[in-house]
Amino acid sequence: MDETAINAIKLYCSTEEHHDDGYITSATGPEGTWYGMRVCSSEFLTGFRGKVLEYQGIFTDDVAVQDFEVECNFGEEIIGGIDVEAKFNEGEWSTWAVCSLGRAVCGLQTRVEAPQLLDDDTAITDINFFCCARSGSPNSTMEMY
Repeated sequence: MDETAINAIKLYCSTEEHHDDGYITSATGPEGTWYGMRVCSSEFLTGFRGKVLEYQGIFTDDVAVQDFEVECNFGEEIIGGIDVEAKFNEGEWSTWAVCSLGRAVCGLQTRVEAPQLLDDDTAITDINFFCCARSGSPNSTMEMY
């Protein structure tokens, strides 16, 4: 059976006063089920890291991005990803990508492999988060990780 891992990511947005302000969703793969929402209990999302399974060869299932963790307020809180029993090999955790001080995650971009009719499906193969200056910060440019 051909497995995929993460097929989409949804980020819920809020104002500086922590009022809900909608959400953004990455490109989505055709499989999967949304898991429950996880919320930063203090401040905002400021970093992330992914668990990625490298190419496994032609006779083993590839899934690419298996899981990810996020940090809130520069490491005050770490929120884990899906934590389900894997039906595939374990990948490796990347290093943390963290916004600069005075910034928080404000955008999302994913690369999603199109369904493969005769080949191995992987779904999300890459994730970029964007960091923007928060109110009162002197710099208004965007960073990408």
